[in-house]
Order: sequence, then structure tokens, then C-alpha cells
Amino acid sequence: MRRLAPLALVALALFAAPQVAAEPLGAGEIGRFIGEATPVCTFRPAAACVEAGWSFADRDGDGALGLDEVHAVRDGVQSWFLGIREDLPQRTAAGIAVGLLALQVVGVETLHGSYDADGDGRLTRTEALTDVTLDERPLPVILQDRAAVDWQRFLDRLGAGGLVVGDLIPKAEAAE
Repeated sequence: MRRLAPLALVALALFAAPQVAAEPLGAGEIGRFIGEATPVCTFRPAAACVEAGWSFADRDGDGALGLDEVHAVRDGVQSWFLGIREDLPQRTAAGIAVGLLALQVVGVETLHGSYDADGDGRLTRTEALTDVTLDERPLPVILQDRAAVDWQRFLDRLGAGGLVVGDLIPKAEAAE
């Protein structure tokens, strides 16, 4: 379970846009956040994990994520990941790398635009979570549940990049 906790942060980072953030986040700040959020995301209902991540990313406290805020998170995640990737469990590192790869392949402007339903340049939680059904399970569990995430809609948002990323998303596990 612990190896999936950073996925919540990466999910937020997927909404970034390529511009300079007013207050960049350092790798240390990302690392501290992940340390604090891991028990919340691992053991508490998904809404608590989303709240922790949203509060962290919403630097101006207005309840929505502007492009500069999410860009700061994305840059911080990249910096943190590059410094710690060899120390992470392989599955965790792969999950984060897939998220960052999706940004490279698809382009953050395309992905951001596909979630910004009202076109105001700011993401609400409703917009950001439109392809995910939250319940009482921890977020990493939900993200692995193909019935709780509309993966096809997510892949459609990626355009041609969805063909590449589609092979990297969670697959239904075979019965044991």
C-alpha cells in the first residue's frame, strides 16, 4: 500500500501547465508533504487524501488550482523524484515515472484543457476528479480499481498519447 501513496500527488501534477511558477516547490518540501500524506492516503478514505493534496497544492488558498500552482507541484515532484527514485520501491518509481511520462508525451496544456470544463484556467476538485469515483477506500486502492476510474475517458483526454500511456495503466488483476 505504501508504494502507491505518492500516486495522489502525481495525479495532481498531471494537471500542470508549462509556465514558471511564482513560488516553486523544492524537492524537500515535496518529500515532507509525501511523508505527512502517506499515512492519510494509505489508511484513510480517499476524500482525506484528496483534501491533503489539494490543500498542499492550493498555495493561495482560493479552493481552485491555478496553472502556476499545479506547475509548481509538477516541478517539485520531478525534482524530488530525480533525487530519490533509486531509493523507491520499483513499483512506486514506475508509477511516478508513468505520470511524468504522460506529461511529456501528451503535453500538459492538452491534459489541463481537457479537465478545465468551464475554461476558466482554474481546476476545481470536481473538474480534476471527474474520471474518478471516490468512496471510503484509500485513494491508492481506488486508483487501482478499474471500476472506480474511467480509464477510457482518461485515455481519450490524452489524445494520441493515450495509445502509449494505455499500456501502462493498471490492468485488471487475474484471480488468484
